[in-house]
Amino acid sequence: MRLWAPFIFTSILSWVIYLFAWSQASYWLFLSALAACSLALAARVLFSTGVRWKPLVAVVFGFVIGQWWLLELVGTRLLWAIRGFAP
Repeated sequence: MRLWAPFIFTSILSWVIYLFAWSQASYWLFLSALAACSLALAARVLFSTGVRWKPLVAVVFGFVIGQWWLLELVGTRLLWAIRGFAP
């Protein structure tokens, strides 16, 4: 549980910043830093618990909730590149 708490906290904080701090100048910097922290914590959780299906599903669920902005950004860029509308 000691490793899960920071991972859950960064996922929730990233989600809150994504929803409410979009008008701040350092919005993308905060989200990127939280994504890096969340990825590092997710790796630590998986290495410490072993790659079993329950912790893996929980980590993927937490990462999707917390880093939705990153998945949305990558998906949009991918669709734009496939359709030829890439900026």
